[in-house]
Amino acid sequence: MQMYGLLFAIILITGANQVFNKIFSRAYSDNLPSMFLCGAIWSGGGAAVYFITCLMSGASLRFPPEVILLAMVGAACFAFCNFCLYLAMAEGPLSVCMMFATAAMAIPCLLGPVIFNETIDVKRGIALIILFLALFLVVYEKREADKKFSLKFLSFASLVFLLNGMAMVVQKLQPFRYPEFSAAQFSVLMFGGASVLNLMMLLICRALGQKRKPITVKAFMLPCICTGVCICAANQLSMLASRHVEAAVQYPVQTGGLLVVTTLYSALVLREKTNLRKWIGLCMIVVSIIFL
Repeated sequence: MQMYGLLFAIILITGANQVFNKIFSRAYSDNLPSMFLCGAIWSGGGAAVYFITCLMSGASLRFPPEVILLAMVGAACFAFCNFCLYLAMAEGPLSVCMMFATAAMAIPCLLGPVIFNETIDVKRGIALIILFLALFLVVYEKREADKKFSLKFLSFASLVFLLNGMAMVVQKLQPFRYPEFSAAQFSVLMFGGASVLNLMMLLICRALGQKRKPITVKAFMLPCICTGVCICAANQLSMLASRHVEAAVQYPVQTGGLLVVTTLYSALVLREKTNLRKWIGLCMIVVSIIFL
């Protein structure tokens, strides 16, 4: 029961991050240099906080090559997933992009029995199928999904699916393979690597002649700092949860719960229209999570 409380905290923190992302995207989603600068700031800030935490606790910052390699894979997933999502949204409908992003939880679920020695019984398998159908009902928008998709859009959307799923696998793999390293120790490498990759992409944009938009406190610095706080907190809790919760439970609960929170927020706070199909989907998500 305590672990479900931890997952619920992750859902709330990630939901708050979606709000800050929306504030930022309204002003800067059409400007790649600004996006990479924001990514470099929040990931670099996160790495600095984790570094100080390790120094204060006396944790070692010496890592074997295989841990460094795993952290760099996680850094690349973090750095490029949002980038590919932006490019996919520029080429195709948002609802379909979100279907690819949420469906990524299938990757750690399917790899659970292979890599993490987990089991998926009949009841859990049925719950996962119900959850996938529910996600489709909540995210799917007919007027958008009926549009023709270009090869470029499908390529970027597929990369979003792959990178998001691999980021989940890395979060689970670190405590499973290398439990002697804490989440803070591992995150120094992962967030530091993500910051460096974002800076490299920013320099490439500048070399190509692209200029960033002027920085404002309300639309840039505040969402950037809050995003860093939310992602670092969610990452810390997620890696802690992954030590005790199976992948076939953790990531479906996080993904489904996040959709419930964001949909309710959109309907009750932002007053966005929500049809009967979405409400049915939300109820199915809750039922599937209970059976997981």
